[in-house]
Amino acid sequence: MRLALTADTNEGLASRMAARYDNAPFFVLVDIDPQDPAPRRVRGVENPWWGAHAAPEVATFLPPMRVSVVITGSIAPRDARYLQAAEIYAVTGAAGTVSDGVRAFLAGELDGAEACLQGMEREALESAAGIVDASDADRIGQDAEDVADEIDDITEEWHRRRRR
Repeated sequence: MRLALTADTNEGLASRMAARYDNAPFFVLVDIDPQDPAPRRVRGVENPWWGAHAAPEVATFLPPMRVSVVITGSIAPRDARYLQAAEIYAVTGAAGTVSDGVRAFLAGELDGAEACLQGMEREALESAAGIVDASDADRIGQDAEDVADEIDDITEEWHRRRRR
């Protein structure tokens, strides 16, 4: 999962969090696994629309970087809707350093973090389990029966030929 934390400075995990999404000069991208909180990769990127109050553009800037969650101090409802349209979670209430923001997010201490983590955990489980609906389950069951019948036929043929 890739987090984008709003930052006033570009110093990796030591960066100071930006108080507002719409006025962040940098995003610090942090790749994490919710099951293993150690950051896997950290890099800062300059917000090309810093100071321009260009929320729609920022919301289109983040998806190509595979951002799943934006963590910030605060975000205007309009800006949160732009992120939501881009299928990016907005989590607020972060302060201190980027490292503090990541820790608070993973602990579920930020506004929206708990629902975000639960939603992502559910998505990961569905992806890993290959969730199937009832019609898929019936088809898979029939396919399994067909394969079992073919194995029986092959086994019988093998025994028959062996007896010759």
